[in-house]
Amino acid sequence: MGTTVNVVYNRRDKLDKHGKAPVEIVISINRKRKWIPTGVRIEPEYWNEEESRITNHSLAVEYNRAITKIRTDIERLEITESLAGRTLTWTKVDLLMRKKSADSFLEYYQRTSESRNDITEATKRHHRSTLSYLRQFERINKFTDLTYENISALDRWLRNKGLKQNTITNQHKRIRIYIGEAIRSGMMSPAEDPYLRFRMRTEKTTRTVLTREELRKIEKLELTGTIGFIRDIFLFAAYTGIRYEDIMALRPGNIETDGGTTYIRFTMQKVSKEISLPLSTLFDGKPTEYLDQALSVNRLSNQQANQYLKVIASAAGIGKALTFHVSRHTFGTLLADKAGDPFLIKTLMGHGDIRTSMVYIHESRKGIDDKLKGVKW
Repeated sequence: MGTTVNVVYNRRDKLDKHGKAPVEIVISINRKRKWIPTGVRIEPEYWNEEESRITNHSLAVEYNRAITKIRTDIERLEITESLAGRTLTWTKVDLLMRKKSADSFLEYYQRTSESRNDITEATKRHHRSTLSYLRQFERINKFTDLTYENISALDRWLRNKGLKQNTITNQHKRIRIYIGEAIRSGMMSPAEDPYLRFRMRTEKTTRTVLTREELRKIEKLELTGTIGFIRDIFLFAAYTGIRYEDIMALRPGNIETDGGTTYIRFTMQKVSKEISLPLSTLFDGKPTEYLDQALSVNRLSNQQANQYLKVIASAAGIGKALTFHVSRHTFGTLLADKAGDPFLIKTLMGHGDIRTSMVYIHESRKGIDDKLKGVKW
């Protein structure tokens, strides 16, 4: 008889696809048990069974504090009922947990996103940016604020801030990730998902790419110091398709030589996929001209580097908004012009879906021109 409250981990003895399992509060009232979700999911190595707590985790203090608060609130309720001469009932426990469901969604979002080990630091920065927008918006804080009306208002607010449609949709996608996590953790019911009624929209965009002539203009610029370094890195990216964050992680150990061909082997941070590129073969060895710079240590962020690219574009007389993403699109388009092979593009750029590679084939001016020349008008 009586009531007991304990913390348990992985009661189903099953890990999710990320190798994690939930921490729950188990309540026993008159020998009947119920499990209360805490919203915390961790890998087995961080759980201390003897102490029933999380250890050696980067967010151990925050997680243990959140778990302890739920347990303490339940124990405090039991004491209150006992002092009043009443027995704790499941109705009272359910009422308490419904009140707790009004707790901060933003805190849950932050705690969950920072603990993820299945996304890169660059992706985490995007998730932090979305969280920043939510804090500025101010109408969504608690779980109970996650309504269709508030999500729609957020959509309008983001548009009024000047964000483009696809950027707005990316914010919604990130928010829904953590709503999904909350549903899987039992903190929300599937029916409470505000995105069940909200329609996300995307717009077809035109990719900005450079021609070989525009690349030559950039190559001819006499630049030194940091801006010269960024110019060289941009050209290396345009001739290899490697993302900025991946270039910043390159080291001499990534370089290999086989049969007189210089290769660069690395793992893409965005999708954890290994890529091997023949630098001395691509574009007649152009990437090797900038290899030393690519292997240099640089602490500039992508955003800072893109600021230098604006100056470089102006100096070269190129009326296009340059970013390091433009360099990757340029590589894909030039490769489509030269080879016309979507499977080669897929391999060299690390695409997960051939349809992504086909976009470069469809947008290849040379490919279109060659096909038209073969038409008998």
